[in-house]
Amino acid sequence: MTEEEHAAMIEGIISSQPELKQRQSNSHSQLLSLLRSMDCKDLIARLSLTQGIIDPNTPETQSTNSPAYAEYVALQVIGYEIEFLETDDYAEQSRKAVTVVEIVKEMFDVQHQLFWVIGVREQQEGNHDPSRLRQRSHAESLRVRGSSYFQHKEHILHGCFDMFDLRCSQQIGFTISDALEIVKSLSGLMGSRLNYEVQRSKIEVQETLRQLKIARRKRRPNEVIGEDLLRMSPNQAKMRIQYLGAEWVLAHSRSIAFFSVSDIVEASKLPPKVCKSFIDAFTFDKSEFIEDHHKLPTDAHPLSERPIVQIGELFIMPAPSAILDALRGRIEDLISETEFAEEL
Repeated sequence: MTEEEHAAMIEGIISSQPELKQRQSNSHSQLLSLLRSMDCKDLIARLSLTQGIIDPNTPETQSTNSPAYAEYVALQVIGYEIEFLETDDYAEQSRKAVTVVEIVKEMFDVQHQLFWVIGVREQQEGNHDPSRLRQRSHAESLRVRGSSYFQHKEHILHGCFDMFDLRCSQQIGFTISDALEIVKSLSGLMGSRLNYEVQRSKIEVQETLRQLKIARRKRRPNEVIGEDLLRMSPNQAKMRIQYLGAEWVLAHSRSIAFFSVSDIVEASKLPPKVCKSFIDAFTFDKSEFIEDHHKLPTDAHPLSERPIVQIGELFIMPAPSAILDALRGRIEDLISETEFAEEL
């Protein structure tokens, strides 16, 4: 590549910045419009199950899910005070949820490109800002959090905070052991609810497959099997029924993902006062939403520190895998605000 070709390439990269910013603005407008037409309580619950949980045994390169997508959607819904509509058209809700994830994923990708373009421009101008690399690294890290093992972080947290148990209990209302017990209890609660719905779905799927065989033998639809399934090949019909079974589980996302303080008390067996203190400490405060900073994907946002959202009388973790990562930083912040902080 000649110097002229290299210069032309750099100029082309730098000149793409306005177009990328416009794409972000258009995508955000499209996202808000879509959110205003949806049942956002159902959406946040769906994304908490499909995007907000990461299996540490799954390499990041093999997964397109990201808790950052679920957090970003929840942040926009709460920050822009999107009206909570209700719908029983779960097929349409599912299609819109897929579109939401596609829009948000593109916004994160474009934001990554913008960081890169801005870095190239600053380097050309001789105004390289080292903080830009840090900002970009933070933004990218939001997409890969939650990929380590619970036991590893548990040992670290106990090592950091066990010596302050008495003070923490007195000053912030719970200890690190209490916090970890609540996190494990919430995980168990969501898991048991999900497993219950999955088992119900499997029973429905098996019964539908049985009815499909009957309808095929009689060559006519029945109360369960319609003409559309009969027109499909056996494999297509089976795949369609299994897909509907998965959708049936997601249609119950709200009953799986939302919880109350009393649910935590029952699951953890801890005193209500302790559970309430934990919820208060880790629940997102809408006043922390700053439109100029949180409108687009950024390197930090309130839900990365307080991963619980309150909607009405109930609570939800848009990205359940993020709660463990938030414990250390949030508890350190709480301790720093107490009377014994100066002793540390």
